[in-house]
Amino acid sequence: MFNINDKPKFNKYKNSSIGKSLIGKTALKYRFINDKFLTTIEDTTIEEQYLFQTKINEIKCKLEIVDKAGQDDYQTMLDTLILSADGFI
Repeated sequence: MFNINDKPKFNKYKNSSIGKSLIGKTALKYRFINDKFLTTIEDTTIEEQYLFQTKINEIKCKLEIVDKAGQDDYQTMLDTLILSADGFI
């Protein structure tokens, strides 16, 4: 039975994209979050973060999706990203 004092519980995961510039990392993120394909890109990404709620195997999950620039120019950020993320694309 539902109790009004119970707070909904979420599993939290941090996911990040890693790879060369202009290969489609942002397009994959956009497709996952919006269920639409991104056909044009206005500017290249430096860093964007999104919070997204979904269900995985009927379990509520909060996903933090980090979209970083191509890692050639941002190697120092990559080390921090690898240590803090739960998964990668």
